[in-house]
Amino acid sequence: MVNYDHKATSHWSTSDKGYKAIHLLKNMQKFNISNIPFSNKDKHYKIKLPTQMSLELAELIGIVVGDGHIGLYKRNHENRSHYRINICGNIKDEKHIDYTNSLFYSVFGVKLNKLIIKNKNAIELQKQSKAVCLFFKNIINIPNNKRNITIPKCILAGSSKIKALFIRGLADADFCLTIKYKPNSYPVIQGGFKSKTLTEESSKILKELSIKNYVRKEAQYYKKRDITYTIHKIYINGFKRVGEFMEVIGFNNENKSSKYTQALEQRNLKTMKHIPKKFL
Repeated sequence: MVNYDHKATSHWSTSDKGYKAIHLLKNMQKFNISNIPFSNKDKHYKIKLPTQMSLELAELIGIVVGDGHIGLYKRNHENRSHYRINICGNIKDEKHIDYTNSLFYSVFGVKLNKLIIKNKNAIELQKQSKAVCLFFKNIINIPNNKRNITIPKCILAGSSKIKALFIRGLADADFCLTIKYKPNSYPVIQGGFKSKTLTEESSKILKELSIKNYVRKEAQYYKKRDITYTIHKIYINGFKRVGEFMEVIGFNNENKSSKYTQALEQRNLKTMKHIPKKFL
């Protein structure tokens, strides 16, 4: 179960017990789902749709914006549409994929199918669901093509906790934490997106949460496709700023949080003023 602290905006910890309840706060945005159709499969699996924003949904939206895809398509020679949600990750992040599946279950009442693609070192969650796909498309407004994706309005209009949980989901999916060694070792959190607006909006939320960062445009070459893309990146540099990120937002992806622990082990913590207490 995720232990969300409702009294302060701080890093909410996780355990392996799974979700038992949705955490709803006062004045959460409500959703009109009356026009969302359910397929026969949706009814068979007893899929439910959330009627208002929750902390769990905010985090899940961040993961879907980062690593998810909402597919609405038609196959050749068929008149009916097909609906499928996919969430992909690296095989080394299987624990976070399983966490995501539990998160999905807490929101929609059903788990996604997990596939391991060994030849690509990849892992994927997927489900064919008309109701879920149309919820993300029509209610949350996540497009099929994420090149120009923006942060959903239901997140931007939410509380600091809603925004922090969205950024955590996005960071678990698309940010990385590395350790630089010149002139001395220090941690760097960075995230990159094709969408300039998504980058700028994420940077603004971080600043609202008192986490200093900067953005810049970079060219990134993809050898497999022989294409150079323009990527818009967010950087959070140094022990003070990264420490603030870990305190206010944090990672649920253990592969990323462990890098921060590794960075701390290389420094004399007693001389540092900006380390979250739980890491001391």
